Amino acid sequence: MQRRLAVLLAVGVVIWLAPEAGAAQSAGAWEQFTEAGKIAYQQSHYGEALAYFQAAVKEAEKFGPEDRRLATSLNNLAAVYSTQDNYKDAEPIYRRALHILEQALGREHPDLATSLNNLAVLYDSQGK
Repeated sequence: MQRRLAVLLAVGVVIWLAPEAGAAQSAGAWEQFTEAGKIAYQQSHYGEALAYFQAAVKEAEKFGPEDRRLATSLNNLAAVYSTQDNYKDAEPIYRRALHILEQALGREHPDLATSLNNLAVLYDSQGK
């Protein structure tokens, strides 16, 4: 239960850190998928959350490879996998999100803390 709370908090923080989306259609779709995924996740509807966050990743990829929305979407997607104890799929996604943020913000930026924490929670869940 404590691990799920930590993951829920991490997803909430990641979504809060996401930049405001503009008027572009992709940005609107990205926001809708992200919000729907967040709601489904909070209601423990993980299959739905997975589908919404996968769709959000596809939309976010349209913004470019270093866009923070892509990192947010990847973190959210990995959180669902982690909550389902699917660590094998979660780890590379968390790592990709962290890499994007490092490229976009620099290695010393405080917003990397959320991604690092997500990866640490994953490793802790595995006893690593």
